This record gives sequence, C-alpha cells and structure tokens, in this order.
Amino acid sequence: MYYRECQDLNGQKAYEFHKLCSCGYCSIRSKHTPGTRNQVTVTTNNKENFKKIEDFLANWTCGSTRREPIKYYDF
Repeated sequence: MYYRECQDLNGQKAYEFHKLCSCGYCSIRSKHTPGTRNQVTVTTNNKENFKKIEDFLANWTCGSTRREPIKYYDF
C-alpha cells in the first residue's frame, strides 16, 4: 500500500491510496503474466480518514479469478 498527495479538480489537496491484490488468484496470475494483479484505489481529501482507509486496505482482496478494472472508493 502507498499513497500520494495530489490536487482534485477544485485545486484542493486530495490523497490517493493504492494497493495491489495479493489473493491466491492474483498471485497465481502474476506468476504467469507479471502485472496482472487486481488493484484498488481509495481517494480522500480528509487526513482524518487515513486510519479508516488503512484498515479497509489491510482487509481488502479482490477474490476474483479474472483480471478486473481498477476499483475506486472515495472516503
């Protein structure tokens, strides 16, 4: 998991958190074709949400047998 500081469309600070999935399906898929793990992105403009986002990402896995588009969540 990592995050970066950026600006939203209104010019205010926003924060993006990114995590690549490490479930069994993604691990197997990435061994055969690197870069095919599913990913989630969470955005927020409130630093007070960092702990809630970290908890969410710590428990998140896609659990999908297929490669899927990036999932986005806004906290």
